[in-house]
Amino acid sequence: MFSKRLKELRKEHKMTQTELGKILGLSTSAIGMYEQGRRDPDSFTLQKIADTFNVTVDYLLGRSDIRNPYTCINNKNSEKDNKKYYYIIADENEFISVKELCEFISKNKKKR
Repeated sequence: MFSKRLKELRKEHKMTQTELGKILGLSTSAIGMYEQGRRDPDSFTLQKIADTFNVTVDYLLGRSDIRNPYTCINNKNSEKDNKKYYYIIADENEFISVKELCEFISKNKKKR
């Protein structure tokens, strides 16, 4: 799964193996071997790859299909009032408003 996801992410970002190798401090052949599944990165390199593509290590390893559960996105409807609302992605189909989450926590604290 790692080899497939690495290649997919690299291509999505329109990078060559050489360009990714330069970013990670690796040779083109090392990237090629990762993408062919002939070699696995060490934990430091794995984290560096995750950081480069803004995904989790779990996503890279195929343990999750969510690229980054902590990605913040702007609500497009907020352009009307010039306010920015951010959301945490709970899963592919569910967004949790940070504002709503804070309100929920605040209400439950008062009930205790």
